[in-house]
Amino acid sequence: MGASLFIGLMETRFPKRRPGFVSRRKRASLRPKGPHYWVKCKPGEPIPSSQPNEGSVQGRKEKKRIKQRKDFIMAEKRKRKAQYSVAVKRKEAERMERKMAAVARDRAWVERLAELKQMEAEKGAAMA
Repeated sequence: MGASLFIGLMETRFPKRRPGFVSRRKRASLRPKGPHYWVKCKPGEPIPSSQPNEGSVQGRKEKKRIKQRKDFIMAEKRKRKAQYSVAVKRKEAERMERKMAAVARDRAWVERLAELKQMEAEKGAAMA
């Protein structure tokens, strides 16, 4: 009957892995049988290094790598942002300097023009 239900390789009604009905615990084989509370070690005994304390986290190295990567990316982002702001400030300063130089050139030209007109007037007065 099972073979007759199987139509082809692309059949999706019966997936390869189905979730189990019972959730399996990681160290189910180590758990004692019966209605006992699983005590890792008796009072007064040192805790073995193979069984770390309650606050230990599974996959802590992976989480640490993820955090380090995120921190590195954020640090690079902050660096780029700082570089960009410095470049923008520098460009604005250069632009302001160019404007100030143009104003100074205009003023110098107005003064030079006034001098030239005065010299021409003096020359005209001397000839007449």
